[in-house]
Amino acid sequence: MQRLGMEHGEAIEHKMVNRAIENAQKKVEGMNYDARKNLLEYDNVANDQRKVVYQLRDELMSVDDVQDRFISIRKSVVTALLADYISTETAEEEWNVEGLQNALKSDYAADFELQKWLDEKINIDELEAKIIQNLSQICADKENLVGSEQMRAFEKAVMLQTLDHYWKEHLAAMDYLRQSVNLRGYAQKNPAQEYKRESFTMFEAFLDTINVEIVMRLNKASFWIIFWCNFSPIICPIAATGSRLRDNFQSIKTSNATKVAIFKLTKINHKTNKVLRNFSLVI
Repeated sequence: MQRLGMEHGEAIEHKMVNRAIENAQKKVEGMNYDARKNLLEYDNVANDQRKVVYQLRDELMSVDDVQDRFISIRKSVVTALLADYISTETAEEEWNVEGLQNALKSDYAADFELQKWLDEKINIDELEAKIIQNLSQICADKENLVGSEQMRAFEKAVMLQTLDHYWKEHLAAMDYLRQSVNLRGYAQKNPAQEYKRESFTMFEAFLDTINVEIVMRLNKASFWIIFWCNFSPIICPIAATGSRLRDNFQSIKTSNATKVAIFKLTKINHKTNKVLRNFSLVI
């Protein structure tokens, strides 16, 4: 400025400078307007998804028995799982039966002899029905041990906890998408359309995830019985046959210590040894 002979604090006046400032100001205002307009569209998308999730949660909260919903979810999960490993569109030699068996064993605590079933010349629909029947039997065995009332309460609790957990994760992912999607405007893409497209894909994945997690948790859940005698807990794992539970229960009831006061069904995370859920009955 000193070279131009201008003094400190003197206003810069020139048509070119004024025009450049005006153009820059218009661009900034236009960008801010587009951002505000997109925010409304982002909120509408999030609100539509929120309505679906809240309606689902209200339906779960309004009933005590969610077994029919769980049966429907289990069927859809098994159908999708089979499609990943076995398909009618591929040759039988290309079926990944071992991968399917490992997935059922590791994710659903179900060790089925799939190859033996297939050797009986059953088709894919019959195989799916047999897997669903055996998964159902696993849950039925647990229900026989702990009682229908406790099992229904546990199914409802698992559904609600799974929905809440993954909904919070989904909201965080949507917020991250909202912050980053505007950069796609530099690639000549409409940020609002990109947000709608990706958020829809993410929401579908969210719904699929909670369905899979519900079936996994209910099939893999292990239960423990805590008997309280003189305010001292005695923990007994529920065996698959139930004989260990009955033997332990009988020995405690006939012991000379005290009478059993509380029957408590507890779900324990074996990795952290933390109690995840309790149900109590006075007996």
